[in-house]
Amino acid sequence: MRSRFAIFPSLLLALVATAAHAAAVLPAPPPELARWYKPQNERQVWLHNMFQLRRTLQAVEMYLDAGDRQRALAWAERFREHYGAVAEMVPAWSEEIDGEAVERLVAALGPAGTGSAGHELRRIRLTCKSCHGDYRAVVAALYRAPDYGSITVAGEGEEASQTLAEAMESLSHEVNGVLIALQDERPAAAAGHAAALERGLERIRPSCASCHRDAPPVERILGAATEEALRMLREAIAAGDQRAAGRQVAEVAVTVCARCHGVHRTLGDLRRVIDAALE
Repeated sequence: MRSRFAIFPSLLLALVATAAHAAAVLPAPPPELARWYKPQNERQVWLHNMFQLRRTLQAVEMYLDAGDRQRALAWAERFREHYGAVAEMVPAWSEEIDGEAVERLVAALGPAGTGSAGHELRRIRLTCKSCHGDYRAVVAALYRAPDYGSITVAGEGEEASQTLAEAMESLSHEVNGVLIALQDERPAAAAGHAAALERGLERIRPSCASCHRDAPPVERILGAATEEALRMLREAIAAGDQRAAGRQVAEVAVTVCARCHGVHRTLGDLRRVIDAALE
């Protein structure tokens, strides 16, 4: 299953470019939009309506270009339904849409054929681009980027549970602990840190289910490649091979830390920045 938080690199660039001046320039989407996104709306009704808008508008253009006005009209009527739903779901955005242009589009494609369908399509496209230009990046950061604030990780043994941030700090401590001990030729200490790192990763694994309902996304980061790197790290430390052990720590850092942070941490940090800017 594809992660619900899949965001394109262009979104990252857009958010990074605006974050420095977020308080001054970021437009706040209407609060009622939140009710159409998870967790308030499990069906993701808003997103599905956006997909329908894109599809129906494309169909109108395709059939108009092909000279099939009958099918173009049928799709234009479907588009009118989904376009009107924008204002119904978020009344504050009723001024962002041009319902009259949609009515003129339908009329232009009807039996009387009044007006220019192509002209109205261009007008409608402009309303889409205008709204997306103002809000799409911010909305994606607020409602489609991860929020880790409520995720907890079980403590080790009798220890209390940790926040995800605390658990990540513990993992960083163990990774550096291995490297420090290796550099100072303290294999027993290095082995202890490596074992703690492995246990810490296992304790974090269940938290992945907060977002990922299927195994593949989790296995990509905490799967066989990571298990093999940790096994080879243990063996290299036991054999006293400092160079090989260092390579395996680097492998874990790339396979687990960098890969996970590249997908999750950057977006999570950006969401916090956007949230703070819009408070």
